Amino acid sequence: MLDAIPGALTSLAQAINENGQVVGYGLFEIPELTVHSFIWSDGHMTDLGTLPGFLRSFALDINDRGTVVGYNSYFDGNINIQHAVIWQNGVMTDLNELIPSGLDLIVKRARAINNNGQIVGRATLDGYAAVAFLLTPVNVPTGDVDGDCSVGILDFLFLIGNWGTCPPEQACFADFDGNGLVDLADFMILLNNWGE
Repeated sequence: MLDAIPGALTSLAQAINENGQVVGYGLFEIPELTVHSFIWSDGHMTDLGTLPGFLRSFALDINDRGTVVGYNSYFDGNINIQHAVIWQNGVMTDLNELIPSGLDLIVKRARAINNNGQIVGRATLDGYAAVAFLLTPVNVPTGDVDGDCSVGILDFLFLIGNWGTCPPEQACFADFDGNGLVDLADFMILLNNWGE
């Protein structure tokens, strides 16, 4: 049995990956109408929160790398505003910030993600027409842990923060050479790809 998010009244599980990580969301009594996404991993429940200005977040799927997708809603008191989101390595990002500008497309809900990082869901085109979308990530340089398609200081900080043996049964994103350790070899790989 999964516990509720600390402080929440309820929890609803939505998806599970091959590593046994579960995602979903829970309802809070105060402030009223607040919903937060969670990830449950190794017996620990983590509140994923919301993007600034949003009152609700819904985690709908998780892949085997531990990347979570869903959406945030109820922005600044407007229940109709929804933005699709992705959670990677503890960071929540609005998917609209990661797609090319000028498309007149607003990705509203990210429903599923596969192990290649492809995301499907619902969007609006030209402000009103509902359409389905498929997002396929661009080639990410080795060493890009935070998913911004470049290798920089945040990736370095993540590598240092995960230095040592990778936890069993968990994805270890900074282990670039796949030896089960985040060590000097991984640092050298990151350094060789710096700025890409």
